[in-house]
Amino acid sequence: MADALKDKWDKAFRGFRALVTSSYVEANVKNGLQFEASGYNAAVAAGANFDVEFQTGAKPVIIKDHQVAFTGAGITINVYEAPTTSAGTAGTVYNLNRRNPIAATASHKIAPTVTATGAQVGATTYGLGGTGVGPSVVSAFATPGVERVLKPSTKYLFRITNNDAAAQKIAAYLTWYEGTPDLPEA
Repeated sequence: MADALKDKWDKAFRGFRALVTSSYVEANVKNGLQFEASGYNAAVAAGANFDVEFQTGAKPVIIKDHQVAFTGAGITINVYEAPTTSAGTAGTVYNLNRRNPIAATASHKIAPTVTATGAQVGATTYGLGGTGVGPSVVSAFATPGVERVLKPSTKYLFRITNNDAAAQKIAAYLTWYEGTPDLPEA
């Protein structure tokens, strides 16, 4: 096997064979280590919060993308570490690989009771929209090409605040990788 692999590498470097590359997300999906979850609130009151608790498991988590859609004039999004929460509705976590999925260690709850937000761990994201123009979408805390690495066995609070004078619909989508990053090397 080693000789066959060496032959493939030799051909690739001489221009007789292609090198195939994959993005991290593509490799994560194929390895069963990319997950997703979402949440929706059909009527977040003016000035109210739409809270989502995200609990990492035994593995570090790398947030690959976080999208928030809203129907009003504006929102703010903040992420906190080590909040004090209780209750909430358990959300469903999906693996993006249906062929050989690995079980997620992270979980999330929609609308937990928040007694303390914890320490803010990212810049506030401002979503600017317009009433009557349809939904707006903003990337928050992580955007394509920019990642966030979260500690294992740690609770986070994703808080979306309605800055409109009226109620609005808010939907959130999150996708992440679970496992030890390849950088920095140990």
